[in-house]
Amino acid sequence: PQWPEATLGAIDRTKAARGEGIYKEKCLGCHNNGQIDLATVGTDPERALTWASQVGTPPQDLAKAVTPVLDRLKLQMYADAHLSASEIQALEGGRKDIWRTTKQYQARRHRAMWASAPYLHNASVPTLWDRVTDADKRPRTFYIGNREFDPVKVGYVSAPGGPHSFLMDTSRKGNGNGGHTGDRFGTTLPDSDKWALIEYLKTL
Repeated sequence: PQWPEATLGAIDRTKAARGEGIYKEKCLGCHNNGQIDLATVGTDPERALTWASQVGTPPQDLAKAVTPVLDRLKLQMYADAHLSASEIQALEGGRKDIWRTTKQYQARRHRAMWASAPYLHNASVPTLWDRVTDADKRPRTFYIGNREFDPVKVGYVSAPGGPHSFLMDTSRKGNGNGGHTGDRFGTTLPDSDKWALIEYLKTL
């Protein structure tokens, strides 16, 4: 969806144009290229590490559905690499296939991100303004479920919003709101640059 200017206010195109340059410098490199490792982004690692080691065995129905596909994919990759049978045997080393994690998060595209608050992979940051703020200044708790939108900070207003709202507590395991900070991620920018960046993000 496009930013609804008639409802949420007109986009400042001059400010957004300045924000585009900041976006290309600070954001596009990661968010146009797939995944980013946990050590670099510094956000809560629990979701990625859930798959860091095997716990039991995959459910039989899942294994039956996925294993043949993965086997074909692996054989195709071996063929593309022109590996001989002996090279494949040495590569596999008699090891069993297990479920592993990449220890990375997907740096998703920013298209229509204004409509997808709260932010970070675990929804631990309520607005874009909070996202570009240093982690120690981000809200420790906030309500999710309110449908009143804040067009300035870009996100939903933190207040009880009915029977389906709940309090997000970032101190709980898996809910951490740290990381994605520092010069690389734009949290050290002057406030005027941060607002310009947010204005540009409204246009995507």
